[in-house]
Order: sequence, then C-alpha cells, then structure tokens
Amino acid sequence: MTIDVLTTFLGWCLVFNISILLLFLLMATVFKNGLARINAKLFGVTEQHAKDMMFRLFYQYRMLFAIFNAIPWIVLYFFM
Repeated sequence: MTIDVLTTFLGWCLVFNISILLLFLLMATVFKNGLARINAKLFGVTEQHAKDMMFRLFYQYRMLFAIFNAIPWIVLYFFM
C-alpha cells in the first residue's frame, strides 16, 4: 500500500465519518425528545440520562474520528 492509496482511503473515510457525524447531530437536535424517550424505554433509564448518553456517544465518536481519521489524513495530505 502506497502513501497515495492510504491518503485517498483516509480521505474517503473522512467524508463518510463527517456525513455520519452530521446526520447524528441533525437527528439528535431535531428528534432529541423522541430519541430520548425511545432509548429510555429500551434501556430502562430516565429520559435525561438517555439524552446525556446520546451526547456522550456523540462526543466520544467525534474524538475517535479526530484521533484515528482526521489527524492521520491531515498529516499524510499536507506533510507527505
């Protein structure tokens, strides 16, 4: 695997992950109460706890996305 192939692969992963993040953010802001109600009933927790968990999941995914996808792509794209 060459650096060009890896850079292209990470670039497409970047596009895919950004679209997932935007979709999750849109759903979490527009349907916040409905999603929280469904998750609260599914997992047997309060609605506030379900809302907190949804946003914690969003922040964790965002950090993993930055560490494992965005930063390596930036390094390969701009410094190689």
